[in-house]
Amino acid sequence: MSKCIGCGAVLQSTDKTKPGYIPASVEAENGAYCKKCHAIRHYNLDYSDENLALVLDKENIRKKHEDYYNLIQNIKNEQALVLLMIDALDIYTNFIPKLSNMIGNNPVWILVNKSDLYPKDLKLNQMKEKIKENARLNNLSCDNIFFISSLKEKNVDMIMDRMFQNLNKKHYPSKYIYILGSTSVGKSTFVNLVLKKYAQTIDVITTSMQANTTNNLIKIGVGKNRQKEECFLIDTPGYFNNLNILSCAPLKSLKLLVPSNYLKVKTYQLFENQLLLLGGLVTLDIETTKASISCYVSDKLYIHRAKPENKERVMKNLKFKELVPPFDEVELGLYGKEVETNVSFEEEVNIWLAGVGILHITGSGKIKVTAPEMIHVTVDHERFS
Repeated sequence: MSKCIGCGAVLQSTDKTKPGYIPASVEAENGAYCKKCHAIRHYNLDYSDENLALVLDKENIRKKHEDYYNLIQNIKNEQALVLLMIDALDIYTNFIPKLSNMIGNNPVWILVNKSDLYPKDLKLNQMKEKIKENARLNNLSCDNIFFISSLKEKNVDMIMDRMFQNLNKKHYPSKYIYILGSTSVGKSTFVNLVLKKYAQTIDVITTSMQANTTNNLIKIGVGKNRQKEECFLIDTPGYFNNLNILSCAPLKSLKLLVPSNYLKVKTYQLFENQLLLLGGLVTLDIETTKASISCYVSDKLYIHRAKPENKERVMKNLKFKELVPPFDEVELGLYGKEVETNVSFEEEVNIWLAGVGILHITGSGKIKVTAPEMIHVTVDHERFS
């Protein structure tokens, strides 16, 4: 059974709407790409409509989660090393629910990808403690937390050395190395980088900013372990994270939301009854005499400060224009109903907006955060930098 080497889907020539389609005139041999992968790789295909159809149907999401767990549930019966990749700007919702049930007693390493985006003055030890606590809350025992960047090749050589050391342990060496994580976190980019360094193979696996590029397990041989057993590096489809906007945002919105360089912090001094609008997605209502808000977000995301009495006029004039994403009502409906989160704080507080970024607020008082369901809001009161 031939599979697409770019996304792992079984190659077929009967249904253009299903994964793995390849024209019958093309030989479906090992080493072939399906039509969708070809279009992504050569024409930067925008397949947002597929993700739109998925997220608007809750039964579809339930089925996708069920299929995902069925795909990875045998890890607990294997001699494996699990590399769980999370996004450096979403250390809360990027943990896959029930993962501990799927992987059993196999060791877990956490790879914090896109860590090159962190501001230069951020103390990584403080961030590591937050991540370690989140892992514990998800029933994952993990002392190995690595800050990496697949795109900038940060610490990837070190991870590779550790991986191959694990394959060659004297006792209980691993046979499989699984790369797990939510959609759009960078798993396939990491695997491509490993292949480039290990086998001088360039960009075999199809990657995209958009979610749902990898459709099935992609198994890559990496030699033998100490016990002469064949070993494999296994890329996996992303877990559909319905708490993070990056799981379903269209390509034009992703280009605004996903930072391309390290975050240049934008700081605003807000006074009582002022608003801060992050695109057309997130609104902050200030209920304090004064607050300083530092925004760790993409520099392409438009931020607007306004008075509450001007909000209706601002939204009328700028909505779907400067205040993007979203770009239209259909996209806005994609992200679910608006949820209000009331935050009380003294001195400082951090507000994590899944898929958008981080807000660090100093002062004291109250702030109301309004965001759609797919931008999960997490509040923590620990030091950020």
